[in-house]
Amino acid sequence: MAVLRWLFAGYGAAVFLFMASDARALQASAVSPAARPNILLVTIDTLRADHVGCYGYRRATTPTIDRLAGQGTVFTRAFSNTPWTTPSHYCFMTGALVSRHGSRDNLRNRTGVQGSVPVMISEVLRSAGYDTAAFVSGYPLLRRSGLAAGFSVYDDTMQDKLFGGTWKVERRAPQTADAFKRWWKARGAGAPWFVWVHFYDPHGPYTPLPEYANMFVDDGLGPRDEVLDAPGNEPKPPGWTKIAGERQDRQYYISQYDAEIRMADDGVKAIVSLLEQAAQLESTIIVVSADHGEYLGEHGRWFVHDDLYSQSLMIPMVFSGPGVPRGERSDAITESIDVAPTLLSLAGIAPPASMMGTKLFTGDGNVRRHARDLVLSESPRTNRCSVTGGSLQWIGTHPHTELHDYRHDPLRRRNLIGELAYESKMMRQFAGDAVSRARRPWTADNAPSPAPTQQTSPLNPKDRDALRSLGYIE
Repeated sequence: MAVLRWLFAGYGAAVFLFMASDARALQASAVSPAARPNILLVTIDTLRADHVGCYGYRRATTPTIDRLAGQGTVFTRAFSNTPWTTPSHYCFMTGALVSRHGSRDNLRNRTGVQGSVPVMISEVLRSAGYDTAAFVSGYPLLRRSGLAAGFSVYDDTMQDKLFGGTWKVERRAPQTADAFKRWWKARGAGAPWFVWVHFYDPHGPYTPLPEYANMFVDDGLGPRDEVLDAPGNEPKPPGWTKIAGERQDRQYYISQYDAEIRMADDGVKAIVSLLEQAAQLESTIIVVSADHGEYLGEHGRWFVHDDLYSQSLMIPMVFSGPGVPRGERSDAITESIDVAPTLLSLAGIAPPASMMGTKLFTGDGNVRRHARDLVLSESPRTNRCSVTGGSLQWIGTHPHTELHDYRHDPLRRRNLIGELAYESKMMRQFAGDAVSRARRPWTADNAPSPAPTQQTSPLNPKDRDALRSLGYIE
């Protein structure tokens, strides 16, 4: 316990020293534009880390991601900074917490703090001479979310009502991969490129394409242990997640979730194969991660991600390519906001001052060890927040707080607030300090001027219907 208290007490000083040395290292490791790597950022919506092969899952949901993991570095304790799609992607793009970028709901633009708007990695890379393009697949990421800033191409083409009776406003993985291919063939050689590809498929309702639907059904690897509509099994799954047909057992639903993960992985495969054919795989940094996880019956929640427990926050984070150690597995605690500064540092570009994340690799090509001890995750619509570190998770909202061991008690059966009062106090203090730091102004040193942030207009009736069909609005 004394060691833990020392760890908490020294946290602030360690962060300060790291940031100071990191800034000097970045200035000393600038890379000429001609030698900069290509960058591919892949985000897969609603993908739990424990349903990915390289994280120990037994089903063959992610053979392509597993291959990239073998060629690069897997971070086994990665956390989302918020379990909501638009705000979470702003964490990836700005390298800043929700309290700094200010997007607190789907289709909501960044607002910044005290008149300053944090810069997106797309804006930094475009200013540095990169060709930038994005291919997104889910309604919360439409252009009017503001996430198109800095992208020369922002392809948000989607289809409505793809599966009779189920309004799933999205673009399926094969279509998104095809959109990337068309851009790839048209662009020609020249500048290095930064591409963000977003696959929406694992998001509910789980309706995989026919060729995937029976891939994992009754394979003996999933739990057929609860009937979702059985008497006494409350709360029932939200109506918008219902899958048509007689099968309503949990195993079947999870098999369809896993099938959609495999669809997304095959989308990654199509893009990686294209890079291999063009002999660009070795010169491309690839990151695969997720905006958040999903509840599969834990905490009485079915097929949603609307709270801050570990199942909605633990995400995969896999890096591969130039500057990334090969065959590494790191248990260092990482978070969504680390992605942007890490990619910029690998490209030899100093992250702008508005970015709050940490670069995950050292200048000599190793994984940075123990960059942090705690992660803040914020609920977008309330004052509820979470602090995760070691094996403990603190979740607070006035006046109720809870502390549990998320690794050994993932269903939070035991509240440790009374037993670990000191740890609870320190984690609460960390949450307050992190939010205060996020809301302070920063010095705009080397950052390009961000695109003007337009005030987000109120949701129109179609927006509300679409978001309701995806479970974001009651």
